[in-house]
Amino acid sequence: MTPSLAHYQLLRRLRQYLRHHHGGASVIYLFSDYALANQWLMTELDAHLRTRSMCLRVLTPASATQLPAALLQPILTSGNPEDRHYWLALGEPAPEWDACRDRILARLNESRSILVKNRAFIFLVLPAHFEGRAAEVAPDLWSIRSASHVVTPWSGGDAHRATSVVSYEFSHAQEGAQQTTADNPVLRNWQIQWQAWQRNRSQRLSPSLAWLLVDQLREQQQLAQAQTVAMQGLEVSRELKLRTVDSLESLRDLSVSLSKVGDVARDLGQLEEARSAYQESLDLSCQLRVLTGDTPQSLRDLIVTSGHVGDVARDLGKLEEARSAYQESLDLSRKLRTLTGDAPQSLRDLSLSLQNMGDVTRDLGQLEEALSAYQESLDLSRQLRALTGDAPQSLRDLSVSLHNVGHIARDLGQLEKARSAYRESLDLSRQLRALTGDAPQSLRDLSVSLHKLGHIARDLGQLDEASSAYQESLDLSRQLRVLTGDAPQSLRDLSVSLQNVGDVARDLGQLDEARIAYLESLELSRQLRTLTGDAPQSLRDLSVSLQNVG
Repeated sequence: MTPSLAHYQLLRRLRQYLRHHHGGASVIYLFSDYALANQWLMTELDAHLRTRSMCLRVLTPASATQLPAALLQPILTSGNPEDRHYWLALGEPAPEWDACRDRILARLNESRSILVKNRAFIFLVLPAHFEGRAAEVAPDLWSIRSASHVVTPWSGGDAHRATSVVSYEFSHAQEGAQQTTADNPVLRNWQIQWQAWQRNRSQRLSPSLAWLLVDQLREQQQLAQAQTVAMQGLEVSRELKLRTVDSLESLRDLSVSLSKVGDVARDLGQLEEARSAYQESLDLSCQLRVLTGDTPQSLRDLIVTSGHVGDVARDLGKLEEARSAYQESLDLSRKLRTLTGDAPQSLRDLSLSLQNMGDVTRDLGQLEEALSAYQESLDLSRQLRALTGDAPQSLRDLSVSLHNVGHIARDLGQLEKARSAYRESLDLSRQLRALTGDAPQSLRDLSVSLHKLGHIARDLGQLDEASSAYQESLDLSRQLRVLTGDAPQSLRDLSVSLQNVGDVARDLGQLDEARIAYLESLELSRQLRTLTGDAPQSLRDLSVSLQNVG
């Protein structure tokens, strides 16, 4: 379950309100029944404020009987001028909370002049059914509102609709990129549930929030925390499997949890651990298929797990093993499309399976076969974008497909075809960044697009154009490292960007500049090897860095 285009568009508008707030009070009404959407918006807005050395303070009533004065005290008390952004979470959907909402809004209504004096900026989160009552309860507050929005459902539904929320409070931005539990409301929510479950394992705890959190932490390159949460989710899933005597739901939950453990281990360069987790996940997916037959869900689970097994085999250099796993995933993807027609998810699964086949056949030197797979994947990506519009996922998939076609065209010496593909991919990456802001994935995609375009310009002898592209890519890699800290992927991206800058500086005869870039790249390669051990990629990167300096 992921944010939709509508969620990203709403986030952009909310960020604009923050940027343009220079005085007086600002109140943004958000009417929502979707806890996951609320948590995502809350986290993204806090991250936006932290880039400006500010933070979002989250206020939630502890109970339906809490006095408004106690809850609103931070808003109504003059304090640090940079501590004036609030997320007032009144979205508990149960009707018995309506009286509590009435009292809190009435108190805010009475305090309008104080809000203006303190320049308070409030995101006021209320359930959808309260939209008609908000203006009636607090007419003055409604009159000074900056905007009101209805939050759309989370993509695929919201498994956490109508969950209770816990009171969180953000601290000010800290040095470094790693967040503590208190800084991340989704993490805090999971840990509260985890600790309660640890005290009483007879109560049911779904691992689905852990999966969402692992994906979020991986995107933010907070891999140590992601691994902790993934292992907790796995422990919950194993316990559920024991308690439910291998029900279909518990088997699938365990398979997904193992997949998340494998994802984080692979990110950390722990390839054997990833391989073991993925293989166990695949075994469970095969077992589920036997139990349920060829349902779309069982086929899709097998597609994903087979792809993961292929990914880690390819990382380990076992290309024929990877090819076999990818072929199985591709065959299942074609079968799923036959069952479901041109459903967006089926098209995307088939496109990704074709990308994987293209990757491994390219590694094996079978370039024409790779080009055929990449071209079919690109056609599907274009079809998917036509179906879904400019949703972030569709834009990114199309950008990656164009990258792949560019790679293979470059391998075949078709440089102008490669440049055309890379340029279209770069345009999509810029569009995606404009849509999502400086999200780590968007910054990385744009950086990669720029260094690919730099490669082709260098191949064509256009060194100044290559230098410009490489330098912009390097600037983005540095920005990404600031955001994510010394995560392995960020270190490697920065090291590669420095190598590119060094290469073109050497071509231009700027040997001192090249040496400076190569030395910094070498330092990062050594740091990366320390983090990941003797992973094949880390060893290759270190070898290249040493050759460049030599």
